[in-house]
Amino acid sequence: MFSELYAKEVNKKALVSERLEREGAVSAFRWKWKEPLGDVEQQQVMTLDTNAAAAFSRLWKSDVPSKINVFGWRLLLNRLPTRTALHRRGVLSNPFELSCVLCFRHREEEAHLFFSCYFSKVVWCKVLNWLGLLTSLDAEGRNSRHFGAIGFY
Repeated sequence: MFSELYAKEVNKKALVSERLEREGAVSAFRWKWKEPLGDVEQQQVMTLDTNAAAAFSRLWKSDVPSKINVFGWRLLLNRLPTRTALHRRGVLSNPFELSCVLCFRHREEEAHLFFSCYFSKVVWCKVLNWLGLLTSLDAEGRNSRHFGAIGFY
């Protein structure tokens, strides 16, 4: 959607938490560009920032219990106490303790734990089925219109 902006981003693998800064009660994105933006690109940034602000506003004004909102916010900012995060903070010192608690095959990080681990995909399939959303999500997470439709992929 914003391929020109993506092309000018300094770090294409930057986390949301690396670009989102809090100033008092206001959160704002702080983008880092390789070169100055043109008029069209500046308009795209304004659109992107406006859309993000609206999404964050909806997050906090939803009917979801506040503890779920806080959990989702912490997930978005990579601030959950995963094994990798605990190792970074010096809580876990043994690098062999970093494997996913569900599959023991990959490092336990937010993205893996909630979206790419085989066991979490099984849970997502059951949740979507319970919600009445049929999905063709396979063990690798491919071919799922519903995951894409709700913003997971």
